[in-house]
Amino acid sequence: MKISFCGAMLALSLFSGIGFAQVPTPPLATPSSSDVSVSFVLAGRDPSAPYYGVGGQFTASHFINDRLGFQVEGDYLRTDIDNMRDAGIRVGPVLRFWTNHAVQPYVHALIGYAEIKASYLNPATSFNGAPSILAGGGLDFPLSGGWHGRVGVDVEQDWTATGTTVARGVAGISYRFGPR
Repeated sequence: MKISFCGAMLALSLFSGIGFAQVPTPPLATPSSSDVSVSFVLAGRDPSAPYYGVGGQFTASHFINDRLGFQVEGDYLRTDIDNMRDAGIRVGPVLRFWTNHAVQPYVHALIGYAEIKASYLNPATSFNGAPSILAGGGLDFPLSGGWHGRVGVDVEQDWTATGTTVARGVAGISYRFGPR
C-alpha cells in the first residue's frame, strides 16, 4: 500500500513538473485583419472621344497575413453618353506592400459579374449581364485611429455584346479592423 502511494506521488510530481516546464504557445506573428471602404469613382471611356461618368463602390477585404488577402467589391457607374449604367460585383486577391510603413500600396485583380444597360445594347431598355474583371492598384494612408484614406486607379472590362472597357479613378475612406 505504501509503495503504490509513493509511486502515485512520484508519477504526480513527475507529470506536474512536465506541465510546468511547458513553453506557452506564442500568438500568431501576423494575425489576420479586415477592412471596409466606401469610395467615389470617376470613370472614363474611349480616349479618342472621351466621356466621363461617376459612381461609387463598396469593398470589404480580409487579410490572411500582413500582405495577402481577399477582396469583395460592389460598384455602380453612370455615364450620360450612351446612357450607360453599370452595376457589378467582383471577388479576388489583394496584395499590400510596405506593410510596416504608414503609406501602403496595394494591387488587386477581381473577377465577377456585371449588369450593363446602354443605348447601344439591344434591346436598349434591358440589362445585359456579362462576366467582368477589374484590375488595378492604389495607396492606403492613415487618417486617424483605424480610419485610412484610399486613392487608386483601375481598369474594368465587361464582356457584353460589345466589350466595354472603363478606366477608373477611385478616392474614398476605409476602416481597418484588427491589427493596424
